[in-house]
Amino acid sequence: MNDDDSLYSDRDEEFEPGGQPLPDVFHSFYEERPFRCCTSCGEALSDLEETYQITKTYHGSEVILEYAMCFPCQQNMLKELSRESVEKLTSFQLERSLEPDNDVSLDLYQCEFCLRSRTEAIENQQHFSMAALCFGLQMVERPLFVCEECMLEINEKMSEQTRRRWRDFVDTHFPGVPADALPDPTTIPVL
Repeated sequence: MNDDDSLYSDRDEEFEPGGQPLPDVFHSFYEERPFRCCTSCGEALSDLEETYQITKTYHGSEVILEYAMCFPCQQNMLKELSRESVEKLTSFQLERSLEPDNDVSLDLYQCEFCLRSRTEAIENQQHFSMAALCFGLQMVERPLFVCEECMLEINEKMSEQTRRRWRDFVDTHFPGVPADALPDPTTIPVL
């Protein structure tokens, strides 16, 4: 755990709900409906007065891991990551983000860092990750997509402490997901 919390941004106090309806791709595949609770703490997402994030990891067209995490749980998890990993991840995102215009209405997604398409990842049976920042049943920012190659590049920059913390999260909340179902090194929450 870091003593210096200055690395972690708090949510914008001026946040106002709004956005576009949450696309089906960000609904729970396993429950066949929108996520209802934070995977980490169990808080009802409909009761939240702040944002939450939905993250899904795929192998080709198959969902292999999905979760919703409320803002307080996200911040707590970030505080448990190593300072080195947070700095490297922040730097990578700032330096490499291409801010693609991912169009949820057309189901068109490009990698945040290299512009590879989701279609290409599905056709080539590759891993990829997608995330959406949400409030209620609204997506409040553009969705993110990260291809397997960029996920692996980010993962290689992460410390052993950070990898252990992520593995603990997966083991705790997804006991049926075998370690070899995720890309190696084990996918960490890059989104």
